[in-house]
Amino acid sequence: MTMSSVGILAWKSALEDGRPFDVPDFRDEASRKQYEDDNWSPWPEYAGPGQPPPSILGFVEPDPKGIELAQQIWKEIGYIK
Repeated sequence: MTMSSVGILAWKSALEDGRPFDVPDFRDEASRKQYEDDNWSPWPEYAGPGQPPPSILGFVEPDPKGIELAQQIWKEIGYIK
């Protein structure tokens, strides 16, 4: 849990120009309590009020040529979406 929170806090920090965040001690109930309703996620499919963008550049639409190239590579390696 702690290692996962480091990544999440790093993302929050990056979105806030490097603002430091304390890593909570999840062994301590009072520390855990602060985060029990925190559903913050960088994944767009879980977006809700107050959710972060998936990029420090905001919501970036992939370039059609990039999508075409990715699909070609995926096809070559046998990935089917």
